[in-house]
Formats: sequence, C-alpha cells, structure tokens
Amino acid sequence: MLLPCLLLACGEKRAKVSVDETQTITIPVDFKELQDAKIQLSDFIDSVVWIPLELTPECVIGKISHVYFSDSSILITDSKAGTLLFFDRNGKYRYKIDHRGRGTGEYAAIRHALYDSARHRIWVYDDILSKVICYTLDGTLIREIPNFNEGYVIRDLVDLPDGRFLCYTDDGFVGQGQGIDSSLAARFRYLYA
Repeated sequence: MLLPCLLLACGEKRAKVSVDETQTITIPVDFKELQDAKIQLSDFIDSVVWIPLELTPECVIGKISHVYFSDSSILITDSKAGTLLFFDRNGKYRYKIDHRGRGTGEYAAIRHALYDSARHRIWVYDDILSKVICYTLDGTLIREIPNFNEGYVIRDLVDLPDGRFLCYTDDGFVGQGQGIDSSLAARFRYLYA
C-alpha cells in the first residue's frame, strides 16, 4: 500500500525531499490528496497466474509470511515452521532450508526473510536472537550480523543495493541520524550490513 501512495504522491506534484546534516531524509506525503484517488490493480500488474504448490510431507506449510519469485523459483517463508521452502515455477517442491537453533548460522524464528535473486542469497532476520543471517540459495551460511536491532523492535526491513538495510519500526525511534522520518510517526532507519 505504501508504494501506490508514494507513486501517487509523487505523480502530480514534485514532493520536496530534504536531507539534513544528520542524513535524515524527510519525504512529505499529503494523504488528503490521496483520499479520493482511485487506484486500479491493472496499473501495477499485467496478468495473474495460478500456480498450485505441490504438497508432500516434507513441504507442509504452516503459515505463509512471504512469497518471492525469481525466473526459476518460488520461495515461501513459513513463519510457523521456521523454514524457507523452494518450489520451481510450476509449483513442484524442490527443497527447504531449516536452520532453527541458537548457534552460529541458526535462527530461533524467522521474523522476516529477503530473497536476493540477483546476488543468489537469502537474508533472514531473527528478532528473538537479534541477528540477520545471510545464506546462499542452498542454505550455506555466508555471514551473520549479531545485535542487529540494537534493542528496538523492527517490523519490516528491505535490503538496499549498497549493502545496507532500510528498517521500519513504529517505536518512534530514529537512530543517530541514519534514518528516514515520515510525517506519520512511523520510523525508518538505515543499518549497515
């Protein structure tokens, strides 16, 4: 929902984006202007495809929290089971990554997963152990970032092309001038990876 709002907000008028000396970026959005806007789904997609997923005892899904697509794969994050399931583009089950635990390269829970198909890797954010773990697509550990959230509750994150993360928290925190402050009391923050 944020993307259409930002697209509409920037479509008619140029929003004045400002960056201060602490590198806090402010993006004003006038939601009153968007109130009567009509958004058509066809403005964002050109087709819909139904892909039934193969269900076997190895790939039973408890709760889908994220779905990612690449040219050759579908990645499902199962937050209930704490697994990452891979299917081909026809829905046939291929394999899963299950590294639950408390040691290096392991997670207690998957709060969020990011699928970087360009770099062929997966980032898993574990809010219980406060770390982000990077794996190859076959589940091999690349690196781990401990103490990732610095004690704050991160609700969502996005990996950026420059190796940083954009993190969202509704705790009212913008840390050390490294974030984006929206006018709606939601807070964003850049963290280096």
